[in-house]
Amino acid sequence: MAACGGTPRQARRVVLAAGVVLGAVAALLGAVLGVLLGLVLVPVVQGFSDTWFGPVDVTWLVVAVVAAFGVLSAFLAAVVPAWLSSKQGVVAVLAGRRGDAPPSARTPVIGLVLLGIGMRCPWSAPRVPPCSRTVSSGWRSARSCPSSG
Repeated sequence: MAACGGTPRQARRVVLAAGVVLGAVAALLGAVLGVLLGLVLVPVVQGFSDTWFGPVDVTWLVVAVVAAFGVLSAFLAAVVPAWLSSKQGVVAVLAGRRGDAPPSARTPVIGLVLLGIGMRCPWSAPRVPPCSRTVSSGWRSARSCPSSG
């Protein structure tokens, strides 16, 4: 980009736009294929179970939020390459030399801290007793586990 007269800002925008486009396509495909696969597999899994799962109810808001997080993740994953590509020297890149500085010693430490936080999140979520919920969809209401009485 810079070899054709582009500015570093334009190089960042191109890389970020590519990340967002790829993320949007992947999120859309993932949402559609995930819903379709779920609709196909629920009856198959139901055949192996004695418990009725209830009607399939797709909450489109949840699907949209998950897809939006996919696009956001793709954008955030493109931020560092966009920043690094805008800092590259044109002559060094064309000559095949990389002008990247070695990563900081704190980078793996930050990654491990974030990994630990991410692994801790599921265990800190509120717990629901297994038989305390009822599944309600439309005119039907069913226990999510066998009745105890």
